Amino acid sequence: MQCGSAGLQRDESMRIYCGTLFLFAMWFPWTTRFDQKNLKGIFPCNALFNNLDHLLWRAHEGGDSEKALASFPWIVWFIWKARNEKVFEGKDIMPLDTLQQAMAETEAWTVAQIVAEALDETQKNNPPILPNQNVIYPRCQVDASWVYETNLFGGGLVMELEADSRVTGSFANPQVLSPLHAEFHI
Repeated sequence: MQCGSAGLQRDESMRIYCGTLFLFAMWFPWTTRFDQKNLKGIFPCNALFNNLDHLLWRAHEGGDSEKALASFPWIVWFIWKARNEKVFEGKDIMPLDTLQQAMAETEAWTVAQIVAEALDETQKNNPPILPNQNVIYPRCQVDASWVYETNLFGGGLVMELEADSRVTGSFANPQVLSPLHAEFHI
């Protein structure tokens, strides 16, 4: 049995791609967002590649809504997921459920992009407040390195005497009980 005009052999694993009721039930509610007077007999149809051709190229040329087209990748992804669940787990997922999941994911993704753009714009308009640049000298910073079941622990320091004057040092001492003890011994 042939699948529409696509020329693919129909088998159980590909049934949702080949113009079957599942696929038509997926496309039909979504396609109502497009200008139907221009699509009579063109989209959706029972030929997979004609549908893909329309959605990937011709819909943009025809001036269809960007908002409607934005959900297309999500719908394809959720059709693929439904197919995998059918093939590998034996689950039957209703077409309307698949479409609703895809549309919800489209909306979530769109909102996330708007929020990200707003955050970027906010950061451009409000540069971060820098910490107080008045450093009091001399300033000393220390840290310890402690590893369980070793013979030694290490430590290091940086002593800033002035803006351009810095002294550094490091050491190793016999192991202590805990990292807190190592910090205390510095």
